[in-house]
Amino acid sequence: YDGALVKRGEGTLVMTGNNSYRGGTTVEQGTLYGFSGSFGTQAVNVNGGKLGIIERYNDTFTQKGQLTSNQNHKVNININDKG
Repeated sequence: YDGALVKRGEGTLVMTGNNSYRGGTTVEQGTLYGFSGSFGTQAVNVNGGKLGIIERYNDTFTQKGQLTSNQNHKVNININDKG
């Protein structure tokens, strides 16, 4: 699919499946959670809002495109090794 995903609005969106869209992912508002395969095949851009990565114990996170944050936004990665 050649479309993109743009997360807008203050709510939370949780993506649990693998996706193959090729237009990139942008988080503008609210929170977007997903597994590494949920974000398509291009860059993930956090331009407001929050991005959360969900992985199972002993899984490996792989992002196929760039992971970027604009302006003064931070990308925080928290790793919980307790499972």
